[in-house]
Amino acid sequence: MNIKELLSPDVDLSSLQAKAEELLAAIETKIRNLKNAPEGRLRIAQRESGAYYYHVTDTSPEWGDYLPQTESKTIARLAQKEYDQTVLTEMQRELKAVDRFLKSFCPKRLHDIFEKLLPARRKFVQPLRLPDEEYAEQWLTVKYSGKGMAADAPLLETSRGERVRSKSEVIIADTLDRLKIPYRYEFPHQLKVRRNSRGRDSSRRTITFHPDFTCLNIRTRREFIWEHFGRMDDPEYIAETLGKFETYTANGIFPGESLIFTMETQECPLNPATVEALASKFLL
Repeated sequence: MNIKELLSPDVDLSSLQAKAEELLAAIETKIRNLKNAPEGRLRIAQRESGAYYYHVTDTSPEWGDYLPQTESKTIARLAQKEYDQTVLTEMQRELKAVDRFLKSFCPKRLHDIFEKLLPARRKFVQPLRLPDEEYAEQWLTVKYSGKGMAADAPLLETSRGERVRSKSEVIIADTLDRLKIPYRYEFPHQLKVRRNSRGRDSSRRTITFHPDFTCLNIRTRREFIWEHFGRMDDPEYIAETLGKFETYTANGIFPGESLIFTMETQECPLNPATVEALASKFLL
């Protein structure tokens, strides 16, 4: 479903604040270094025979005092001093720019214009960006057909009464629901696969995949596929899983970008803490 919005998700201010703190720490370091730097500057004369270095100070000759290669530490300190002076000025400029932006940028004001409309008026207005709750609600209204359950499949239900195929899927679904992360169970995706698994025939065909969960990060408006691979001690199942990974990557669906996966074996069952960590990392 393509929900039309004219504005993308808001800037992550926490990353900008972290950048400002990083700049401030680097500025303080460079100021301390410059206090301990040697006086004067470095002049380099580039000739056919090589580079010649001179230390220029208020008391030196006009072209400076010659520095032989044995004075490499002094040369390095003078070169570093000039570099530090240049980057210090640029970092101070950048810090001021970030600070000005953080003080003036307030996306809430823009969103409040729509939020504060009377309901009778609001229902006729298309906002620049939907409130998160309304976006999630529209995303969840999509109608679709899942894979269906076999007659002899065990009866396993999530906290919201949805039937799933394994206890591990119950854990994943209940975690998503508790964290208020919208998801669709076994939502169909059209993906392209190779006609020949050995790659001799490069032509492709489109098939329908039903990943375990299709999840929505409301804040970023990004969708993620979440696959749980529950029989990783079965060689045939592992081969099938590797084929799925190949199909996903061939369709531009990469782990950590739009694909989340969990795995388990009989001896190493799914850890609920892992599920929560992944959901919090990618979906909140």
